[in-house]
Amino acid sequence: PFHMEKFAETNCWGQRPLLMRSAFDIVTNPTPIKKVNDDSEEEKGGKDLSSWPTWDETVELAQDEDAESRLITHYPGDDLSYCLELGPFDQYDLDLLLQQSICPEHSNDDDHSVDTPPTLKSTLVVNDVDRFHPPLASWINSNFCDSSSSFFLPRWRIDDGQISLAHKGGSIGPHVDDYDVFLIQMSGSRTWEIGRRFISTQEEVQNLVEGIDVRILKHWNEVCTETLVLKKGDVLYLPPRVPHCGTAATDGCSTLSVGCRAPSTSEMLSRWAEIAAQKVSGSIVERYRDDHLWDDTKTEDKTIVLTNPSVITEDAKAKAKQLILNAVVEFLDSSDKDKGLAFDEFFGKLVTEPKRVRIDYPPSLIMNIDNDNDEEDKEAHEEWISDLGVWGNPKEAVQTILNGEGCLYQAEGVVFAYSVTPSSPSKESDGEIKGMRKEQQQIHRLFVNGNMYEIVASIYDNTNDSLAVHPVCAIANERRLTKESFIPDDAALEGLMSEEVINLLEDLVAKGFLYGSEE
Repeated sequence: PFHMEKFAETNCWGQRPLLMRSAFDIVTNPTPIKKVNDDSEEEKGGKDLSSWPTWDETVELAQDEDAESRLITHYPGDDLSYCLELGPFDQYDLDLLLQQSICPEHSNDDDHSVDTPPTLKSTLVVNDVDRFHPPLASWINSNFCDSSSSFFLPRWRIDDGQISLAHKGGSIGPHVDDYDVFLIQMSGSRTWEIGRRFISTQEEVQNLVEGIDVRILKHWNEVCTETLVLKKGDVLYLPPRVPHCGTAATDGCSTLSVGCRAPSTSEMLSRWAEIAAQKVSGSIVERYRDDHLWDDTKTEDKTIVLTNPSVITEDAKAKAKQLILNAVVEFLDSSDKDKGLAFDEFFGKLVTEPKRVRIDYPPSLIMNIDNDNDEEDKEAHEEWISDLGVWGNPKEAVQTILNGEGCLYQAEGVVFAYSVTPSSPSKESDGEIKGMRKEQQQIHRLFVNGNMYEIVASIYDNTNDSLAVHPVCAIANERRLTKESFIPDDAALEGLMSEEVINLLEDLVAKGFLYGSEE
């Protein structure tokens, strides 16, 4: 069975591919063999089957305008034939995928159909499936991010659960990814060809097939070095920049990809530049100056200036470099003055913000009133809030779980993260706790969907730490929050939960980052 501890012991993370046979038990763990409308216990095969969406549910999701899906078609043996079409799709668009005679519910891993002349093959890929299928979000969290284990992936490193569906011969072509990925075979079989070495971004770009809208590597036969066949329950881990190509070996082939976020240097610099452009103080707003332009005009360098008015001198370039360096150092500063708070805020927001365009997600309990809202929209929102009952009121929802009833779930597809930094003496907004000096305080930050929340707590007061720090940590770490997440079994509610934490919970519920449920 798959365990992060066992995986960590292999030292494969970021270093080399690893094949794990029968990592997930297809009898007791989820498998997509169940039909959408089939509720028979015999077909279910176990209570956890719903954790993985079925083939039909994934196809249906590809027709949802709120989902991100794509259809990749090609003729086997013809790299120039790869074609990309973006969703959402209607049933007609998916005919190429659905017209096969064998459906996944009836496929047999040992059934090897007779090869036919080249026909158009297709693969349907759906991203963010965990956002639309809550049991899958919980499954990913429990298997890869369980904090009760000694080894786990940071929650903010998990990107999404992507599912690809294909019948025999379907493929998205040889390619390379920038992130770690776990490829989990859900049904059918898939053949994976793996490159012999890591390739750089520059080498990838130089070896892309030109003239098509899919990133496909050419000369694949010269790159491929190992071939593996994955069956239901098998998992293949691939580190970043390892070229690979997966091809459905049977009809009814479905693969779940759990990918990891990995911000690039260029992405971080681009985002910093966006933020810097809005600054009105600090080194970032300083301009190039040459106050001493004509000082020491008899030096060799100044003689060049006088005789060559268009030249850019080494002195000028050095000054320009220093301006940039000063701004970067100020931004990255972790000295006693700043304590690294600026970069902590920048990085926390960056790694938790949505990577894909989402309209009105997560749904907020508070409707934004503007001219675009018509009466019908307002009535629909009010009806939705009414149907939610106690969970439609942030204050009542939080009070309900603190009373030991129901629970709050992190919204699927929303990234939560947490950091602790020393309080900055120069940070004017930091209040003092019980007359405590700032050097005796810590700032506990919760990052959610690109937003940041702060709670200041004592470093030395263990009682205060357990009450003010633990709730914020629990909100970030636990997908399912109950009274026990915040309050010990033998403790009384009164005086235990700080007003700051309660207000934080209410705000998260109001914005839809947390939602209530009876169980």
